[in-house]
Amino acid sequence: MAEENKKIPFYTKFSEKRIETNKNLTDIADSTKINLKYLEAIELGDFDILPNVYIRLFLRSYAEYLELNAEEILNEYNEYINISNQQLKTSGVSYIKKKPKIEKKELPITKTKDINNEKYSENYFLKPKKILLLFLSILFIAGIYMLLYQLSNKQKERINLIQIENDIIKEYNEIITFQSNENIKLKIINNKPTKMKIFYKDSSGSFQVLCNNDVETKEDLYKYDLNQDNVYFEINNAKHISEIAVNENSILNLLDKQDEQVYLIKGHINRLENSINVKFYNN
Repeated sequence: MAEENKKIPFYTKFSEKRIETNKNLTDIADSTKINLKYLEAIELGDFDILPNVYIRLFLRSYAEYLELNAEEILNEYNEYINISNQQLKTSGVSYIKKKPKIEKKELPITKTKDINNEKYSENYFLKPKKILLLFLSILFIAGIYMLLYQLSNKQKERINLIQIENDIIKEYNEIITFQSNENIKLKIINNKPTKMKIFYKDSSGSFQVLCNNDVETKEDLYKYDLNQDNVYFEINNAKHISEIAVNENSILNLLDKQDEQVYLIKGHINRLENSINVKFYNN
């Protein structure tokens, strides 16, 4: 009787035990998470269609579910494989182990993994409300930065203006009588290279620059005949200037001979008020 039991393939124990306990393969597949066709293959001994890396795991899970001796089943499976290999060798056919057929869609997937995947897919792309909120935040930060930048520049301009005004040596407000429709005639003579800026305010209130560069030519004469109401000039390296005149009225005559430390001269000619304001700076 024992010899007859040994001849019975071990995998038939699964179907016998399942029928004996009145269980169906569909319920077993749901409980063990083993694909239905793999359970059928185990009961038929068709192990070639099973993923090689999962065969022993499936055998153990199915055996434990049916309350069979799992270790005994695995040992019998190993003997079964060894006998099959020996038969192939003696027949002159080399045994080639099939690569496991892994069907990803049929592998057991837990609910936790599905939930995580759903959460990941939901958070992968930003929602329109979040994009709008992010965009508005960037605009708000950029606006604050630009405001602080402008305030900083204005503060620097005030500091520079205060510094310049503190360097004033002398300031004059002279009366120059302009005839009706008479143009402002500005004449500047330099005997060494210097830098000059000549500009005026047009009828719209905008400043128009006539000259704003380094004057390199020595002993050069600059004349401007302007039909404008407000003309301005700034001259650096004032000691290199031999003459500044407005409608033949010399401005350098306002300085004393001892005022050799003058470096910058600023002037504003106002034709409507018949006046000229001149400031001399030492820096």
